Amino acid sequence: MSFRLRCYGVITKSGFRPRVRLRSIGARLVFHGFPLMSLPARQWVDAEQTRALEALLVDLDADALRWVSGFVAGLAAERARGSSPAPAPVPDKSARATVLYASQTGNGRRIAERLGRSLEAAGLTARVVATGDYALRELSTERVLYVVASTHGDGEPPDDARGLIETLLSRRAPKLEQLSYAVLALGDSSYPQFCATGRALDARLGELGARRLAERIECDVDFETKATGWIEQLVTLARAAL
Repeated sequence: MSFRLRCYGVITKSGFRPRVRLRSIGARLVFHGFPLMSLPARQWVDAEQTRALEALLVDLDADALRWVSGFVAGLAAERARGSSPAPAPVPDKSARATVLYASQTGNGRRIAERLGRSLEAAGLTARVVATGDYALRELSTERVLYVVASTHGDGEPPDDARGLIETLLSRRAPKLEQLSYAVLALGDSSYPQFCATGRALDARLGELGARRLAERIECDVDFETKATGWIEQLVTLARAAL
């Protein structure tokens, strides 16, 4: 439902007296025969409200009607702002901890996921990501990085971690003065290159200027006790670092 706002007047002893009238015309609002704006075909006000509005406006002159028009437009804008949802906060990526894991058999991934859950349970923002899915350029924006790195065979890194680790160990690696980090290394002490991947990453991050939050933890095949203590320690350190 839309309306026609029609102005007319009568001559009295005191002069010309304007009159106004609203009339439904479908989907357009018309003032004195000229369209002012297009409106959706919707029942904006009912008949009783229309009559009440006519009664309020009937004795107003042109200047008063213009004032009413501005007043109503202001009310509409204010209510539109009040009904609009608040914009979603933009996440602060620098205020999160990233847990990066290089895992061949899945032990490193499970430790990393436990750490991620513990950080979030403590009210901190964390993400857990595999080295194969991590872009080296992201290191320049990280504040806290926790690395879980396994070693297998003759000191070899996990298959999906080779690219990232080789780049990090190369001259292309960025300076990381803004970064705080800690490393948990997994390995098997029956092999000569025990925890070689974790050791290399720990040393290289330090060479690039990152600050070591905790000493590297080296875990043999029986890793649960050490891993649990490391997780508890890093949750406490993350509260201070973020």
